[in-house]
Amino acid sequence: MSLPFDGKRLRAYEFELGAGGQRLGCKFMLDDESIQFISEAEITPEIETLIASLGPQTSGLTNRPPVAISH
Repeated sequence: MSLPFDGKRLRAYEFELGAGGQRLGCKFMLDDESIQFISEAEITPEIETLIASLGPQTSGLTNRPPVAISH
């Protein structure tokens, strides 16, 4: 699986939604409590599969500042 971070470090996730409810991307909290943001355009089928395997998203990550992943 091609992730911009080690999947074993993942602790929580939350979708970032726009005003109309469209998904803008996803925030991931890692084991060091850093937040990584992946925009909707960068979410691959592998990342979708990972998200689906995690269960319900964690609310409240939106209050933390994200760290953008640059490729």
